[in-house]
Order: sequence, then structure tokens, then C-alpha cells
Amino acid sequence: MIKIAALSLVSIAFSANATFQLRGENMVYDTTTDLTWVRSASFSQGSIYDDGSSATDGRLTYNAALSWVSQLKVPDTETSTLIGGWRLPSVNDLGDPGCDPAYTAGPNIGIDCGYVGSGPGASELGHLINGSLSNPTRIVPTNFGPLSGIPAGFAWLGLNYTPSVNDVAGRSILTVEGYFVREPSAIWPPTLVWGFALSESFQAPAMPNSEGYAWAVRTGDVSLVPEPSVTVLLALGIAVLSFGKRIKRSKREA
Repeated sequence: MIKIAALSLVSIAFSANATFQLRGENMVYDTTTDLTWVRSASFSQGSIYDDGSSATDGRLTYNAALSWVSQLKVPDTETSTLIGGWRLPSVNDLGDPGCDPAYTAGPNIGIDCGYVGSGPGASELGHLINGSLSNPTRIVPTNFGPLSGIPAGFAWLGLNYTPSVNDVAGRSILTVEGYFVREPSAIWPPTLVWGFALSESFQAPAMPNSEGYAWAVRTGDVSLVPEPSVTVLLALGIAVLSFGKRIKRSKREA
């Protein structure tokens, strides 16, 4: 009976770790991907880097987004420290240079660069919104979890766009509103950047001088110390187990 109670306590301690854990007021740790996110996609709003059409909406051009995340220090309200090491979400290009939508057909969605979904080639934002948050693709996300919300528009991803030989989307582009527009006769600039359409949960190329959110992310948990409640439960469970062993030992010696 003592052993069952102790194991229950340990189980409760681990179940207290949900998929998402708040880190102060400004950050969220995703245990399934080992990534820490800034809670708001528009965290840059009002900064000197907010160079979009509005200086208070948190939408930046691509170069401004890179500059902002590279210097970002997020206040941790629990430890009164500043957390650095932020970057733009990554894209995983599994195939040859460039991203081939032929790999995303049928059951292989998300294999090469992961245009949609949260498969092995998906961006980190895809894994967050469609994976950890379980939002379906191609529709407006409704599950925000502990995030402050998922705005309309798109967010920058940290990879230049290189079309592959089979890339039929080579003359399609993301708009500021986060929609994918096909204009076959348009001539795009030589440099395009991956963006993630927050409005419909998929990724596509965008012009670097367009306006997107810089949703800052960093690898790992910013908090290396277990939550106090979890620590107490673990310690209590171990103590009960040790107490049970001492009782059994005493009975055998008697």
C-alpha cells in the first residue's frame, strides 16, 4: 500500500509537466519539442525594429526581424534575469537544395521542407501550431494554449527560399495578410524568404521587404531548475518509498 501511494505521488509529479510550461510572464516551454517560445508573436511591437507600415503592430521586414531576434533579451519575471539566445523558427530541408512539393503529396505530407502539417520536414512553427497545439492545417488556428494568441498574417522563418526543379509554387507568394497568392506572370526578386502563414497554417515564400512577425524561439528550456511543486512531490514520493523499505527491513530483522 505504501509503495502504491509513493508511485502515485511520483506519477502526479510527472503529470504536472504538461506539454506547455510557462516561464515567467513572457515565455512558454514546449516539452514535446524542447523549444522555448516568446508568448506573443508581436513581442517586437513598438521597438525600433518595428519597421512595417505601423510602428506598433510587431510586423517587421526580414532583415529587421533578424536584427531584432539577435539582440533580444526577454525578462524572466520569476528569476529577474534576462534571457538571450533567440532566433527565428527553422525549416528542415530534408531533400536536395530547394523544396519540392512532390514530396508533400498524398501520405508524404511534410517530408521535404513540410509545406503543411507537422511532419519531419515541417518548420518549428508547424510543429508548434499543428503538432503541439493540435490545430488542423489550412484553417485559422483556434487553439492558442498558453500563448497570447495567433494573429492573422505570417511569421518569418529562418531560411532563404530556394525553389527546386519541381517547385510549381515558384511564382506564388505570401501576402502580408498571410494568404498564398499565385501570379504566374510576376517576376519575383532574386531573394525570397520562407514564411509561415499563421492565418491558415502552412509555409510559403515571401518577399524580404514584406511585413511579417518575428516569433522568437530558442532551443532548450530557459529554466534548468524544476518547478517547486514538482520537486516537492518527487521528494515526498522518494521519502515514502524509503520509509516503506525501512519498515520491511525492520520486520525481517524482527
